[in-house]
Amino acid sequence: MKTVLIVDDEFDIADALSAIFEVEGYAVRLCSNGAECLKELAQGLPDLMLLDIMMPVMDGLELLRRIRGDARYSHLPVIMMSAVKPREANPGWQMFIQKPFNISALLQGVHKLIGSPTEAESA
Repeated sequence: MKTVLIVDDEFDIADALSAIFEVEGYAVRLCSNGAECLKELAQGLPDLMLLDIMMPVMDGLELLRRIRGDARYSHLPVIMMSAVKPREANPGWQMFIQKPFNISALLQGVHKLIGSPTEAESA
């Protein structure tokens, strides 16, 4: 089973996303800020990270910078999410989705990046 790590300080959004991904068949892990996420990543690498930009303690852009600078996590697919669309794309993420988002479009993006929850990884 593939794992999605959701990093968002808004409990309602994280909880709703968690429920959606669990219904789809993904395992879900949750973090509420970037510092917490770094500790969580040390416990095991997920297949995909959904990352909010605006969070306390360490925002999503700083977390993304640290992840991309660490060889252990540099290949981790990241979907950034925020209510405010950034002025320019960031090469550190694979997809950006603006809140409130279309669940169907989000799931299509996830499937494109990592496949279905039980799909075997390519050799």
